[in-house]
This record gives sequence, C-alpha cells and structure tokens, in this order.
Amino acid sequence: MNIDFGKTNSPHFYPLFYRQDRHLVLCGGAGSGKSHFTAQKLICRVLAEPIDHKFLVIRKTTPAVRESAFSLVCNYLDKWEIPHRVTDLKVRFNDSQMLFKGLDDPEKIKSIEGVTGIWVEEASELGPRDYRQLNLRLRGDIGTYKQIVSSFNPIGGKLSWLYKKFFEKETPDTHIDRSTWRDNKFIDEGYYDLAIKTDDSALMAIYDKGEWAELKNRIIQNYVVRHFTSKQVIEVLNRADRVYAGVDFGFNDPCVFLLVAEVDRVVYVLREYYKTGILNSRFVVEVKGILGKINCERKLLNIQMFADSAEPDRILEFVQGGLQCYKANKKVKEGLEELRRRKYIINDECVNTCQEIPVYSYREDKNGNVLEEPVEYNDHTPAALRYAVFTSSKMGGIQLFTGSSRKRK
Repeated sequence: MNIDFGKTNSPHFYPLFYRQDRHLVLCGGAGSGKSHFTAQKLICRVLAEPIDHKFLVIRKTTPAVRESAFSLVCNYLDKWEIPHRVTDLKVRFNDSQMLFKGLDDPEKIKSIEGVTGIWVEEASELGPRDYRQLNLRLRGDIGTYKQIVSSFNPIGGKLSWLYKKFFEKETPDTHIDRSTWRDNKFIDEGYYDLAIKTDDSALMAIYDKGEWAELKNRIIQNYVVRHFTSKQVIEVLNRADRVYAGVDFGFNDPCVFLLVAEVDRVVYVLREYYKTGILNSRFVVEVKGILGKINCERKLLNIQMFADSAEPDRILEFVQGGLQCYKANKKVKEGLEELRRRKYIINDECVNTCQEIPVYSYREDKNGNVLEEPVEYNDHTPAALRYAVFTSSKMGGIQLFTGSSRKRK
C-alpha cells in the first residue's frame, strides 16, 4: 500500500513523523492541522512498524471523541481504502487496533492493558491527574517507541497545567511543536476571516497566533459538565419546574437547538443539535426528531422555543411545522446579566456547548475597557442559551409546556 504522507500533510509536520520522544506536545492555534497530522501519524505507524499496535485515543468525554478523533481516523481509512473493521468506538486494521475513549469513567481506562501509544486530543480539557493516569498505561517493552501525543489550543495562560508541565521548564524526553493556521497548506485567508478573526485580543492570541493567553471577562463561570444517561435526562425533565428551548439559525454558521430544563433555577442543558449547511425545513425535522425520541411525561413537542428575532421567516417555518417557536428577547446587556446569575449543569453529550461556554466572553474596546456585549466568536450555543434562559425569565409564571404538569416531590 502506497500512501504519500507528504501530499496529505503540511511541510511543517513532516519532521514530526520521525519524532520518538515520549511526550510529543502539539500546541497550536485553530486550523493548524495538528489533529489531522496526529491521525495520519498513528495510521502510518500501524502500517509501517512490525508490531501489533494498540493505540488509545482520548478526549474528556465519549461523545467528544466520537465526533472528532474517531471520525477523523475513519475518514482517512476510508479515503485511503485501507481495509478496516469498526465496532462501536474501536477500529481494527492491519492486525492492530485503535480504542477511542472518553474519561467519563476513568476506572475503565485503568483496566486497559497492552497500550502501545496514546493520543490525547484537546488535552486542555483534561487535568494533570488524568494525564498521569494515562502515562501509567504506557509501560513495558513493546518493541518500538512509546509516545503520548497531546494536541490542544493554548487556553488558560500560565495557570494552565499544560503550561506548567511542559512550557514553564524543560521536561525530559519531550518535544514541543507550535503551529498556526498559516502552517496548514490546505486552508487560506478565507478560513481565517470566517473561523478565526475576532476583535478579542486573548482569543486572537490563542486561536490565531497559537500563544498562551488567559481568557478574561468570561460570562458564564458557574457551570459543570456531567454525564447523563437517557434515563437521567428523562428524570430531570420529569421533575423540572420549566422546560423550554433555544434556537440560533444559520447555514454557513451552525443551526443550533438546545433543550433546556430548570430545577430550582439551576439550568440543565440536556440535548443539543449543531450542524452547518442545513436548510430550515430540515432543521425543523431534526428538532422534532430529537424531541420525539425522548419518552418523558411532558409533551416536548409542545414546549416553547425562543429563537433569533432577526429571522422571522424561519421562525414562521418552525410554527408551520407544528412547533411553538417565538421571537427571543434580544436585549443583550440584560440577557448577559441573567446568564451570569445562573448555575448550569451541561450534559457532556452537548459537545459544542461544552466547548463554547468556556470561551464566551465580554468584548473589550481598544483601550481595554470591558463592554456590555459578547465577543462574536464561537458563540452559537451561548447565543441560543441566552435566547432561551433570558426570554423565559421574562415570562413570569407562564407555563412553558403543555401535557403532564406533575409536581416535584
């Protein structure tokens, strides 16, 4: 099998195919190609090295690793027509295997034996204890070099555990690579304008320049991410004081739908839809499908949804599709204040919400003064959440659903 990895990768990453350091640290901005390189390096090692590999690919949650690294590896195997078998989140080819795991249940990771290499995607989502446990999985004589590849954006500034471990002082048997979108030959300035450019200096430092920066002026700080089974989602919906949804329209930007429940003013984000290139008619079908699959005591198809009021025709299409969709209250200052007052519990299956909430920040002007408006960068799920939470809070005692109104015990 002949694969020209030189053609499928940017020149910046060529030398890293040959790095054998135990810790290969890929720190970079958005769109630099570090994840694509890592997926290709693991495949290359399976094809080239005379051992049966057992690679462990990790993200903080199982849904996140499924949508990112797992999908990326499978796409390359399909593209290169490499015979492989996929069962759940395990890929087998060339007598080797790749296991894709989230750290939702760290005890399961501890039971995995015979690991020959590890990729930690979005390593900034993990903590130092997680990394130590993963490092312990990589031991013994395996017949080739043992390596942990960590890929991430430099979020958190000098307080980040990654900065302290790898950048504050020299770490033995470690190679650090820094990259930005400029190192990726497969994208151009159009990508920069669409996906990266922002007027926030900290976000530009992180995502454009790949530099360590601490995000200031974060809007939502009181939140936790938690794993919910389908049964637990239903339990929350059944005992909730309110159930409603937020909608943010898009096409080039994603269409976003968030299913939200309130229990004692704590906001639960339970389900997420997030997709680009979707026509509004399809968006309606997808939302109805999500709600129709949840078998709780409330008629979720009747909950009220609050959507971007700049899109009245699309709201009307939701209504014509049988959904109770209304214009959101878009007072920005008051809406952000309401978001800040609440506590949030986010289902880890809401992958994009988990990624966008931590970087949702107030803008600063050129003099460093904080403005009462958000940075418009990766703000799609926070916008939908603001529409939902703030608008529902202004509706007083109006019931936001129909059907069973079972009282909480």
